[in-house]
Amino acid sequence: MAAFGQAFLVVVLVAAAAAKLARPGRFLRTLTSLPWLSLPAARVLTRLVPLAELGVAVLLVVIPLAGAIAALALLVVFTGVLAGELVAGRRFSCGCFGGTESRPAGPVTLLRNALLLAAAATIVALPRDTEPGALLAGAGAALLFLVLEVGGETLWVVRRQ
Repeated sequence: MAAFGQAFLVVVLVAAAAAKLARPGRFLRTLTSLPWLSLPAARVLTRLVPLAELGVAVLLVVIPLAGAIAALALLVVFTGVLAGELVAGRRFSCGCFGGTESRPAGPVTLLRNALLLAAAATIVALPRDTEPGALLAGAGAALLFLVLEVGGETLWVVRRQ
């Protein structure tokens, strides 16, 4: 089961980082929508966040336990920002996969983060396995997750027009 979570997180983190790196301007606009974050800090985070995501993905492959702990820390920060904005009553798009035109963050976004946190916790809690089937299933589940995430975003944008 740990191999499933490992493959799942690696694929999701690489996809999230790639989307942000491909369109840094979009991610910067997302970050500048946070009223408590200065423009200079947002500029730094525009570059730092995707590099952190890629670093955690590499760590998950090379040293899975350390990567899982780093993923937990990263996801706790992301979820904390998300929850703080929701509690403050601010509507924003998280830009998790690089977009600013995405649907506003909400309970579904928190649920998605909980799923990612559970995948990281699984790697920490369960013994390390290298079952090829579990790795493939985790990668496949991540691809399905991404299709649903991007598909949901696309439907939201189309309905808005």
